[in-house]
Amino acid sequence: MLLSKHEQAISECQLTACLTQACGIGQAEIVGFVWLTHQVDCYNFPSRLMVTWVFDTQTNRERTLSNGQGERMAQLTAEAFSEAGISVSAVSAHLAFDSEEQCQHVNAGNWQKRLERNYRARNYSVAKDIENPCISVCQLSGELCLSCGRTKEDIRKWKRMKRPEKIAAVERATLRLKNLQKKHPGQC
Repeated sequence: MLLSKHEQAISECQLTACLTQACGIGQAEIVGFVWLTHQVDCYNFPSRLMVTWVFDTQTNRERTLSNGQGERMAQLTAEAFSEAGISVSAVSAHLAFDSEEQCQHVNAGNWQKRLERNYRARNYSVAKDIENPCISVCQLSGELCLSCGRTKEDIRKWKRMKRPEKIAAVERATLRLKNLQKKHPGQC
């Protein structure tokens, strides 16, 4: 949807205010969460809207995502989008998670460069699809495949997911597998 400059300014102000509220709630509830930001391509709004939740350390980022609080951040983002009048099909496709520690290590603390690179990689990559993480050795335990790390829901929805959703699903699956390996060394 192409917005006029006036509509862009209004939408940006509403979104910023709503995300600021989500940020405050996140800081109060989520250990290690520090701040969030968003990026948008006004010519492809809201399909190329990205919200990045930033943690102090990579350990806190991984811990939060592995213990289910990623869903809370998705909920807060969805509420902010709704309050700002923004409708998207899957909020998870518009989320990214990062850490100040990783930015310092990889980009010498240059957030502008890091966010721009991540945004372009996520939204404008030439690659059409993300490789399916299935290794054809399904080991379901409850709602989780112990071989690829995806949930039953992720597996069921895989073919209908858009590229950013697949990226998010693979990131979550990778974290789950790392956590399983930490809990049960040698079994995964």
